[in-house]
Amino acid sequence: MVAMAALSDGEEPQRPSCPPSTGALIPMGVTIHIPHSIFPDEPKPKNGYWVGKTVLTTKGGRLDVGIKIRGEAIFTRPISEVKAWVVGGA
Repeated sequence: MVAMAALSDGEEPQRPSCPPSTGALIPMGVTIHIPHSIFPDEPKPKNGYWVGKTVLTTKGGRLDVGIKIRGEAIFTRPISEVKAWVVGGA
């Protein structure tokens, strides 16, 4: 069973249409550091990254992961990219 990350801002995570079955996927609720280079037009955060969590979402495709930053809408990025952002390594 996949753990569901708690969300504020009223958006509920959605169950994936196909349950995760490979070690290549990132668990939900994992803390990640999103580098400023992903959103270069935004003011640079004090530490050079935003702190977020991985969440389930119906947005994106099977090889994408949902990302939640407090106060922002959920967005998706490829799992292959997000793996490098996992705090403590994936």
